[in-house]
Amino acid sequence: MLLIDRSYFKYFLLFIPYLLSAVIYTQLSDAFANILLLGKLISFVIVAFLYLKKGTITSLDVAVFLYCVWWFASVIINRGSILEYVKEVVTILFYLFIIEESFFSNNNKYAIKSLSLIVGFELFVNFVLLIIFPEGLWSTTSNYDDVARYNFLGLDNQVTPILLLGVLLLGMGFVLNECRITLNEVFSGIIILGNVVLMQSGTAITAMIVVIAVLLLATRFKKVFNVKIAIYIAGAVLVGIVVFRIQNIFAFFIEGVLEKDLSLTNRVTIWDRAFEMIAAKPIVGYGIGTLDTVVVDRNAHNFFLQIILQSGVVGLTLYLNIFRVVLKKMFANMSNLYIVVAGSIIVGYIVCCITEVYAQGWLMLILSIAYSAYSFDMLPYGLGVGANSGKTSD
Repeated sequence: MLLIDRSYFKYFLLFIPYLLSAVIYTQLSDAFANILLLGKLISFVIVAFLYLKKGTITSLDVAVFLYCVWWFASVIINRGSILEYVKEVVTILFYLFIIEESFFSNNNKYAIKSLSLIVGFELFVNFVLLIIFPEGLWSTTSNYDDVARYNFLGLDNQVTPILLLGVLLLGMGFVLNECRITLNEVFSGIIILGNVVLMQSGTAITAMIVVIAVLLLATRFKKVFNVKIAIYIAGAVLVGIVVFRIQNIFAFFIEGVLEKDLSLTNRVTIWDRAFEMIAAKPIVGYGIGTLDTVVVDRNAHNFFLQIILQSGVVGLTLYLNIFRVVLKKMFANMSNLYIVVAGSIIVGYIVCCITEVYAQGWLMLILSIAYSAYSFDMLPYGLGVGANSGKTSD
């Protein structure tokens, strides 16, 4: 049985220290954080060994390595924190290595199942504690007198990547079951929806609406719409809002549904300051970490602006190259429903990146799954096209 297979426990134990880092106790307890840090190092060494053992370098590996090297150069030039850089890069590489290793060794079902169990449990605990402690487990106040509410999985807006990962794993499980809805999937869906409703995060609400819309359109109207089109639209909207400030086009949603103002809770002012800083150091950036406070008392509140602040325009170009490599593989396998599910999550993530900055590890995990999903060795998904249909080699 899958649940007692040795490979299942291997991936479960390897993922645990990285996924547990999302919980609030890493910020409240140095002892807990240090234990997880040790666990991360052990897991990384094991996964790095397994990765090297497979003996294959993919185009995604090359793209990620190039980006990490340039970012390191920015850190050195700016005399930034090498330790903080290493911590973040180790997480990025861990997710890249473990997903690729699991797919190359045909153990992807164990890796995905382990991820599903851990993420599902974390979201369940977060949901229960949201009910018990609706005001959060801990809170702080910013210089703007905004109250930041922390739940089991941390700050409200920072939980969105975990929710998107949960939806991705839920969708892959649905495809695995030949598009039959099981009791487990119903329960998981309720937990994810419950988290979104109780957190009342505009970012999470927007992400879920976008993901559901893309999934429905890409499966029901696939002759005229697909995730490739959706990703291009999401990218255009991101540039349009951040650079050209076209958010008034979406006033009906921003003001009417989310009940936010068109400054996007002061994001516009933060972006203007970020652009001023970028103009001062456009090539190599400031050598900072992804979540570092650098624009007065905030980060850039836009993921891609933060990447430029972090490692300059060159760093952003190399990061976008990672996207290019992943999307090229996805677009060559559009008949695979796993790709449709992963692509929908990427669209939702890009939309969230308009107003938020997340730790890079979450996106790397999702991108690594999307890159490898074309070879997911499971059953046909019951819509007339097999899961491995259109499979290409790297």
